[in-house]
This record gives sequence, C-alpha cells and structure tokens, in this order.
Amino acid sequence: MATAVNNDIVVEAVGLTKVFSDFWLRQKAVAVDGISFEIRRDEIFGLLGPNGSGKSTTIKMILGLLHRSKGNLTVFGKDPTDVAVKRRIGYLPEESYMYRFLTPVETLDFYGKLFGLPRAIRRSRIDELL
Repeated sequence: MATAVNNDIVVEAVGLTKVFSDFWLRQKAVAVDGISFEIRRDEIFGLLGPNGSGKSTTIKMILGLLHRSKGNLTVFGKDPTDVAVKRRIGYLPEESYMYRFLTPVETLDFYGKLFGLPRAIRRSRIDELL
C-alpha cells in the first residue's frame, strides 16, 4: 500500500477465509472460503449470493466484528479492528437494533452520545437528518 495508486484502495481482501468452530475448536462450518477483492475510493461495490454464502460474515470481518481465520484483510490500509479504522466506517445492519420506546430524535441522540459527539453537534446533525 505504499504507492499513490494503492491509496485509492479502501478495502483489500486476499484469500480471506472464515471458519466457525465448535466449543472444542473443531472446524464446524466454512463461511467464507478464500475470497479476494478490492474496493476503491468512490467505487460502488456489492456482495451478491444466496443465503448462507458468507456475505454478512464478510461484512462483519470488514467492520472488525469478526476475526478472519486465514488470509489478509485491510481497511484504509490497516487491520479492521484498529480504532482509527472504526472511526471512519458507518454500518446500518439489515436488522436494526433500535429501542422501540425511543423517538427518532432520542435514538439519534443516544447513538451520538455513544460516539462521544458533543450535544451541540448531535443536535445539529439530528436537525439535518430529520
């Protein structure tokens, strides 16, 4: 990633593999099997496949929520678990985990607090979004 061209690579996966194991660490299921791809800045990229093909697992590895079993994975040139990487990524899951008793304003304010945003910035951003 030292060249100027590679600075455009946001996500790079080489031989990315995820194997889920049971309690005794015996291989249970290969969820992602040696995939390689690059996602470049300003590029639209999609993961397509049937249920159980590893799309969500791949996304979770990119987000640093799951650790890879084999292969290399970088996001902005760093390990996906790096805090600096996590600060630059947003994620909206397919199944949202919203608190149903909160209003939209309260929900956005709650998540803004989790990210350490000052009250004035939270209010400004909430006004922009709603």
